[in-house]
Amino acid sequence: MATSKSPAPAIDKPKNESDEILRVCSYHRSEFDTCLVRSHPRKLNEVSTCLQTAFDGPSSLDPDILARLSPESTTNILLQLDIKSYLTFRQVNRRARHVATNLHEYKLIAAHGLEGLKGLIRMKLVDKFTIRDLYLPLVNYKCAVCGDFGGCLFLLTCTRCCFSCINSSPELRVRPEFNTSPEHTAYNQNTWNGHITMVLGILDSLGGTMHVNHTLKPTTSAGTTQLVSLCLAILEMRHKSRSLPQLENTLMEQVDSQANRFASATAFPWYDLDTGRVERGVSCRGCHVRFDVLGAGNPQVLKDSDRLFSCGGFLEHFESCTYLQNYWRDIKGGKMADLSQGWPAPVMSK
Repeated sequence: MATSKSPAPAIDKPKNESDEILRVCSYHRSEFDTCLVRSHPRKLNEVSTCLQTAFDGPSSLDPDILARLSPESTTNILLQLDIKSYLTFRQVNRRARHVATNLHEYKLIAAHGLEGLKGLIRMKLVDKFTIRDLYLPLVNYKCAVCGDFGGCLFLLTCTRCCFSCINSSPELRVRPEFNTSPEHTAYNQNTWNGHITMVLGILDSLGGTMHVNHTLKPTTSAGTTQLVSLCLAILEMRHKSRSLPQLENTLMEQVDSQANRFASATAFPWYDLDTGRVERGVSCRGCHVRFDVLGAGNPQVLKDSDRLFSCGGFLEHFESCTYLQNYWRDIKGGKMADLSQGWPAPVMSK
């Protein structure tokens, strides 16, 4: 996966006007964040402080094996470790903590990608991915499925995706690990579960209510559920020649659960390597007005209302969105109240 490249340059506008368009015409869809896996902000801050803290320097009593390696060799070795091993290594001694804490990829994750890291830890997936696996989606804004701005991390594959794809993409379907339905008697369920757990990993989702406003009906996941990526599981079965058409058909015909989809993802910001800014994505007020006018009968209208943009991408979108241009013109002409008053500014920080 390529590293971060900023979206194509925004339409040439005076900076003050661009900032005002962003402030007035865009907003952050916080309900997208709340229906996914998340941690309490206070707990995240506590963990962040710990993960970013290194001692002033290595102790003279520490083994000097690391000191004999070149910085390049040390970096290459650390990037090969799975996240669980990396965090364990960081606790070995002062020198290990100093080296591991100051690795570029780790520093960015600890500072800006903590929700993704915490999600992988909570879901017991940290032995399946490396620090680099988590770093790459942090610095790449594109959804791995559709290419739009993605504001989520799909935990089962550690890839960036957008909310629309989490909600409906076949590539991101998940299913409970355990199923005792009669259709599965043609294949030993214990073999299935054991093999998939070993190769792909199992996500332990947490029960709770997950919902979002106009796009989805409230859904609930009851109790603790173990989830696997359906597409990856089927591909792995085919690769190992363990696939049965009857089993594949049964799996694909199972009801697609939005609650399970939401339980497999978390909100994940984008770190722009070119500017050093962090963005969580903004939505278009014009597309929201269009949805209110036309309703959810048109799938494209619904998709557009749920779409997220980077700040630069939003300014490009402004040039082609008639509803947004009319909204901006009415605001400037005093024909409509500025809905951004009392709303947070677009989420972008250094």
